[in-house]
Amino acid sequence: MTNALIKFLTEGKSSGGLNEIIAVFLNRVNILFDFFNSTIALENKTTGAILLLFIILSIVFFYKKSEDIIKKFILTISIMLLFFLFGTTFFSYDIWPHYLVGVPVLFLLILSISIYLIGKYSKLYFAPIIIVVILFYLNLNPITLLKDLSKPLWVGDASVYRNQKEVIDYVYSQAKGKDFKYVVYTPPVYDYPYQYMFKWYGPRKYNYGPQVQSDLAFFILEPDTQYPERLYNWLIERKDDGKVIKVKQFKSGIIIQERTN
Repeated sequence: MTNALIKFLTEGKSSGGLNEIIAVFLNRVNILFDFFNSTIALENKTTGAILLLFIILSIVFFYKKSEDIIKKFILTISIMLLFFLFGTTFFSYDIWPHYLVGVPVLFLLILSISIYLIGKYSKLYFAPIIIVVILFYLNLNPITLLKDLSKPLWVGDASVYRNQKEVIDYVYSQAKGKDFKYVVYTPPVYDYPYQYMFKWYGPRKYNYGPQVQSDLAFFILEPDTQYPERLYNWLIERKDDGKVIKVKQFKSGIIIQERTN
């Protein structure tokens, strides 16, 4: 980076020429703007542009009126962002995400200062509250937040009760009220959880349970990550146990084969 900067300042060009410097500079500006949008505007470029304009105007109009500590904050943040911008321009390599770890803090600080300046030095006393509410809505989106609260924070593996329950519900939805049987492959060998679910949960919700003999069968296959060849060999031994007509894989890794004779 230092060599490129010295060469550019002394010769008026870098190793790739002035056009390359300009192209890299614009790329860095775009990276910062995209990062600004993802930090504050939920990656909405229009909203991000409006907020950026708001920040610039509030600083332009109220910088001189602000306290010394606010001026120092604004200058420090501006210098850091400009240093990053010009520094990475001459460092013409890829910008990895970890290079930008502290940048969102600067964006949030400068936005907070802008809201503070508007509230203190303008006649728009309710503007800060309105802006904060809008930002809260844009970034948290209460409707999406309420929907996400009902979703599990993690999926888990085949041993999670919620995932086993999902399998039972799927089997009944595919059986559509018809008699069926089920076969389970599980690494622990004993399929007690499914026996329990099909004996208690299934009949209680769907008013009937699986049969010992049926032309419709569901093969419930739990992943065997330590010894995957065991599942493969198990399926080879049962390749003639009906024709596979449908296969469903869940996020938990469980696979269900629907078979008919």
